[in-house]
Amino acid sequence: MALLMVLNGSAWAGQKCDASKPETTPLARFVIEKKRGIVFDTVTFLTWKICPEGMAYSNGRCTGTGIYQWNEIGETGISGWRLPNIDELMSIVEKRCTKPSINLQVFPDTGSDFFWSSSSFVGDHGYAYNVFFGRGFISNDLKSSTFYIRLVVGPEWRDGTLENLGKKK
Repeated sequence: MALLMVLNGSAWAGQKCDASKPETTPLARFVIEKKRGIVFDTVTFLTWKICPEGMAYSNGRCTGTGIYQWNEIGETGISGWRLPNIDELMSIVEKRCTKPSINLQVFPDTGSDFFWSSSSFVGDHGYAYNVFFGRGFISNDLKSSTFYIRLVVGPEWRDGTLENLGKKK
């Protein structure tokens, strides 16, 4: 486990951002409550846990680890918190950055990993959509696969991402 944490820690340090592109998740968009380990998004009106589930927030860092099968969390969530739908999860992707494609000032220690959404795959309900934060793209996998999760609370928010999958822009 220690080796895993060391490897993940070094991978997280390699974020690359293109300063010529506009920020899609600027720090000013979020209200961070460090004491409670949560962050409020003033655009979507969602409150997120700063750290992935299974990790603890302390002194500006997320420590620990935790990966889950979709079926362990699914649509029911944990203690009032829920998995975000695919639109909500995509709303925190920082499009000018990779490795990971997220604002690390808001969501520190987020790896370039897959994170589950609550959105089942349209073609086969044995699959669910997820976001790969290494590059910020949408994928889908068997719900028995294990990935990270970041929980959210608030009214469900949509911007049409799921409806536009596969359509040319």
